[in-house]
Amino acid sequence: MSSRYESREDTAVIRNYGNLLVEVAAAVPDGIVCFFTSYLYLETVVSSWYDQGIIDQLQRHKLLFIETQDAAETSLALVNYIKVIFFSYWFAIIGDDVLAQPFWPHF
Repeated sequence: MSSRYESREDTAVIRNYGNLLVEVAAAVPDGIVCFFTSYLYLETVVSSWYDQGIIDQLQRHKLLFIETQDAAETSLALVNYIKVIFFSYWFAIIGDDVLAQPFWPHF
């Protein structure tokens, strides 16, 4: 795996970073954030990950909220993220008397 600029379009490098992210997503109980240097690179990598089946693997472990350049779409993604946090908290407190600690701080 390489983080050299010259290697950023290499499908093997993109796949390896995707597999690393899947491993992290499986191991980390809370939410994670993945940063990309530009929207163009984000779109390139996410498209490649769709083709390689990595997005499906990630979705087995985490909900995905992918930022776009469209302000309305990004706002909708953030609203949905907040809903996930709220309902996780609500179900943790209301739905399970045994659970003493809510889920919401972990998102």
